[in-house]
Amino acid sequence: MKLYKISSINFYPFSEDGENKELNEAGHDDWAALEMAEDAFTQSKINPNGKKVSRMIEVNGEIVGAIYSSLNQEDDGWRYSFDVAIHPQRRAKQGVGLGDRTIIKVLDEAMAEFERYKNELGDVYCYVWAVNPKIANILESRYGFDRENYSEDGQATLIKY
Repeated sequence: MKLYKISSINFYPFSEDGENKELNEAGHDDWAALEMAEDAFTQSKINPNGKKVSRMIEVNGEIVGAIYSSLNQEDDGWRYSFDVAIHPQRRAKQGVGLGDRTIIKVLDEAMAEFERYKNELGDVYCYVWAVNPKIANILESRYGFDRENYSEDGQATLIKY
């Protein structure tokens, strides 16, 4: 049985224009947090492809990653997309690090942003390329995504209307 330390997780909206009151009030410097988020994506080999940081992920008082997202007008409506990265040194390995519950909370946060856009704009769908098969399975089973394509290594493109 795997045992994990109970983690305190918080999400802070992030804007590159420097208006990050909640993040600053929690004791984090904007640019140090952005550097950690970028390093989490680099170390995870995830390229956010034109997305911007929408949320910083804090666990037990430390920025450990981020949610990058985008909202673009397409021919078939508004397309919301997101990428998530947790720094590899903070992931669950041998009982140390973040476990599945934390990942679910991170995905819940990304999906809450999607739902806000749907409520605001109406015609919004979510399109995700999941490089992690476990995340792809969670998006399907928990959030009702449909798998459009997948590769032998478990990567998949998923969509939710």
